[in-house]
Amino acid sequence: MTLNPAHPTELTLRRLFAGEPIEPSVTEHQASCDDCRARLKAIEDEQRRFEQSIPFDRFAAGVERAARTPRQVQPPARVWPKVLMALAACLLAIAVAPVLSGPRLDGAGNRTKGGSGIDVVIAGAAHGPQRMASADPTTPEALSPGERVRIGYHVGPNRYLVAVSVDEQGEVTPIYAEGNQSLPVQRDAFLPDSLEFTGAGLERVIVVLTTEPLSLDEVRRAVKTRYDEARGNLSQLGTLDLPGEQFHRTFLKP
Repeated sequence: MTLNPAHPTELTLRRLFAGEPIEPSVTEHQASCDDCRARLKAIEDEQRRFEQSIPFDRFAAGVERAARTPRQVQPPARVWPKVLMALAACLLAIAVAPVLSGPRLDGAGNRTKGGSGIDVVIAGAAHGPQRMASADPTTPEALSPGERVRIGYHVGPNRYLVAVSVDEQGEVTPIYAEGNQSLPVQRDAFLPDSLEFTGAGLERVIVVLTTEPLSLDEVRRAVKTRYDEARGNLSQLGTLDLPGEQFHRTFLKP
């Protein structure tokens, strides 16, 4: 369908839905335009279906992880946190339900049907709204106090998973592992528990899926190597020198 140029764009309507400041002329047009009201209603319905697809009780067993005291640095500005939520909603057409078969997007590009990938969902504090996290690791996802993160994975041809996080001090913390090596996985699922990051600054989460288990020691070494090369800039952390497939997400802690 070709929209009249006078109509606001899809992104503008999503910004309006997310509560971002919008030019008064856009608000006035939307209030008087049947087409735009219908488009905004579709966005609202889309968000409601998404929230219903991932009940909050799936986050209720969350544990506090990565509670650290980072070095005193000036965190980057929160760039349009609500707009990021609105942009993430654009992915709902292909990622409306967690851990289902079918193509998805990940930080490295398109995931083919049956391939590996992750879905990262954020639940608001006190049963607040849910959203998909930014899939671009160079764009930190701004978290609000009390928000929790849940990670789902698609195994593809892989049978082992390890997840770690690294903070701005370069401290690497295992999030999901079994003993000192990767966790065996057999089917697409959400990882147990949800994550609540405390402190301030950036936190990079890395999920590695492999056909053979990795040791935490080799994962730590690979992360530290890239951390040193990036001079501590977590948003520019490169791909780890490890086998398998890896997926990165970056969070700006409240």
